[in-house]
Amino acid sequence: MIGLLTAQLSMLSKAEIFTNKLSPSAMAGLFIAPLIPATGLKLFFATLIIWFAGRALLQTNPPPLPKALRSLIIAMAGITHGLLASGGPVLVYALARAGLDKTQFRATLVPVWATLNLGLTSWFFSQGRIQENSHITLWMVPCVFLGMWVGNLLHHRVDQAKFMRVVFGVLLTVGIVLLASHWLRA
Repeated sequence: MIGLLTAQLSMLSKAEIFTNKLSPSAMAGLFIAPLIPATGLKLFFATLIIWFAGRALLQTNPPPLPKALRSLIIAMAGITHGLLASGGPVLVYALARAGLDKTQFRATLVPVWATLNLGLTSWFFSQGRIQENSHITLWMVPCVFLGMWVGNLLHHRVDQAKFMRVVFGVLLTVGIVLLASHWLRA
């Protein structure tokens, strides 16, 4: 019991470190967002995700990133989270290449996203951007709980190697969907 608690506290301290790197860069992204054209930024973001995920999928066993590079990518995730409300794919890539096992990976992402998304939601609410889309947001709530339930089932059934391949495969799919949506709107 004490070992489990210690492991959870260790994961939470990792989450705090990531949150401390992400929070300032996310705030920077929020403030520079009005200065950058969204179209080109979304195209760059999609291309970056495809490159990260494709590169990782081509490697049989992607090694952990050097700490300085991982820190830079985590800061980039914060900036994209502030700019596009979507730093998740970049953060997932950085954490997937941090040498964490799937339980640590999950335990790190949950508090990080909870903290960042609470802050981002508060910002959007203060800007009046939540109210105009509240009907769409309410439809997403059941999807979140369904995703949590399915994710929990899969977490216990998928081994570490397959888990990492699935993570990078999902990232590649997200990048392709973003790129396709950019070209379809153009």
